Amino acid sequence: MGAHADLYARHQKVLPTWMVLYYQEPISLVSGDGRHVTDAEGNEYLDFFGGILTTMTGYNVPEVVAAIQEQAGKMLHSSTLYLIENQIELAEKIAALSGIPNAKVFFTNSCRVLTSSAARLGICPTTSSSRPAGPTSRT
Repeated sequence: MGAHADLYARHQKVLPTWMVLYYQEPISLVSGDGRHVTDAEGNEYLDFFGGILTTMTGYNVPEVVAAIQEQAGKMLHSSTLYLIENQIELAEKIAALSGIPNAKVFFTNSCRVLTSSAARLGICPTTSSSRPAGPTSRT
């Protein structure tokens, strides 16, 4: 059995059938460089697939790797319940580029959140003062 067939057999044993694979003979991508990927059997491909719910940045791009390593040395994740300076800086840049007066920027990690948020925007007022009061004292 080849690497892909073996992995596919293991997949079928432990993952639900509704977890869709997009090819009759699924492949396993194990590495990438720029826009090229290599599968578990050593075949190389030019990757034209932009990903699902992601922005394609390429593979092993030095600038992206360096940015991720730098951020990982600080903090990988923080809740939006706190101020996040990098998020604010990016929102400022996007708002300025939009050309929309008093633009607001919303970041999301999934289409579902985006869709439900867009629906809420259609039924909610555009300004809101209803938010948690926040901490009353600082230590």
